[in-house]
Amino acid sequence: MAKDSSAMERMNEGEEAAASGANASGQTIQEALQELAVAETKAKEEELAREKELAKVEVKDADVDLVVKEFEMEKTQALRALREAGGDLQKALATLVLPQASTA
Repeated sequence: MAKDSSAMERMNEGEEAAASGANASGQTIQEALQELAVAETKAKEEELAREKELAKVEVKDADVDLVVKEFEMEKTQALRALREAGGDLQKALATLVLPQASTA
């Protein structure tokens, strides 16, 4: 995130310099764009790693069925909630009923 912000600041500085008639460095803008691309790639890789970890969590079919029925949600949503709760039905239910409980 900090790199994203830093890269955006440098892009803005380059734009401001160009607008004021100064000789804006195309290289600075290129570097900022490259940093943004690297940060975006890293974020995608982290998300993919998170998804792989969640896919490893074992969930009972009965728990999925209960969550689907009681919360009237799609099976994929129920699976996600249970996997994010580490397969723990009580924790998943608490998170679904009181979403702020997951951050406490």
